Amino acid sequence: MRLWLDPAKLAQRGLTASAVVNALQEQNVQVAAGQVGQPPTPTGQAYQVSVRAVGRLSEPAQFDNIVLKTGADGTLVRLKDGPVGAGAEDYGSLLRFNGHDAVGVGLTQTAGANALDVDRLAKRSWCGFPRIFLRD
Repeated sequence: MRLWLDPAKLAQRGLTASAVVNALQEQNVQVAAGQVGQPPTPTGQAYQVSVRAVGRLSEPAQFDNIVLKTGADGTLVRLKDGPVGAGAEDYGSLLRFNGHDAVGVGLTQTAGANALDVDRLAKRSWCGFPRIFLRD
C-alpha cells in the first residue's frame, strides 16, 4: 500500500509522519487466531469459543479507518483524511528489443485528443532521436 502524506494537513492536526507509521504498525497487525477455552482447561470450563481475526489490511478502504489521533473531545482523526492508494510492489522493469537492452517511453492520450494525431506527433518527435543499438 502506498500512502501520500500532506505535511500541511498533518501539521494542522498536530501529527507527524512517524505518528502515522506508528498507527499503521499498531492497527495493521497479523495475529494468530485459535480458540479460547480449548483443552486442557480448568475443571468447570463451560465454553469453548473460536477466535477469528482479520489478517493484514490489503484494500485501500480498510486503511481509511485507521485512527491516527483521538482529540480531547473524542473526535477521531482517521487516515481517510488523506489519499490512500494501491501501488506496485516493485517499479523495476527490464525492456528488451530484438534481444537487446532498450528504453521504453510511455505516452498517455489526454481527454479529447485525437488518437491518430497523438500517434503521428509521437512518431515525428522520436524519429530524430538517435537510435543506438548495442551489439554483442
